[in-house]
Amino acid sequence: MNHAEKVQIGIASKILTQLLEPQHVPRAVPTSHQFDALAIARALKENFAKREELLPILPACNPGWRILIELYIARRERVRVSITDITLLTNLAGATSLRWLKLLDDGGLVIRQPDINDRRRFWLCLTDRGLGTVSEVLENMAAQFNPVFDLAYAM
Repeated sequence: MNHAEKVQIGIASKILTQLLEPQHVPRAVPTSHQFDALAIARALKENFAKREELLPILPACNPGWRILIELYIARRERVRVSITDITLLTNLAGATSLRWLKLLDDGGLVIRQPDINDRRRFWLCLTDRGLGTVSEVLENMAAQFNPVFDLAYAM
């Protein structure tokens, strides 16, 4: 199976999941220039993609961190993510995703939960420890960025 076929299967899987379990959650729009952990996570995700577009020979970040960011966003937006989904969302090779998911699982940051409707699929979730760790890093980043933006908006 080539990459294009894998992508098509992943897209079909995502569509079927959304049809079976609609979980439309509108994105929160910041009411001010203050950034919260979710806004920082989304900005990081966009930054990873832009850096890899501009410098395709240089990975934007550690694959484990990229997986954690995607799972954090999914949890905050109340969206389920499968192993196939995470591979597509992170633009990582399947073997790389699986290797990093095992490391994250062994480290107590991520858990795999079997899908009751499809034995072939597993859902991925941050553990409480994983959520706490990622939240702490993102909140620290927000705390560092907010004073800079406060100053810029005051000018």
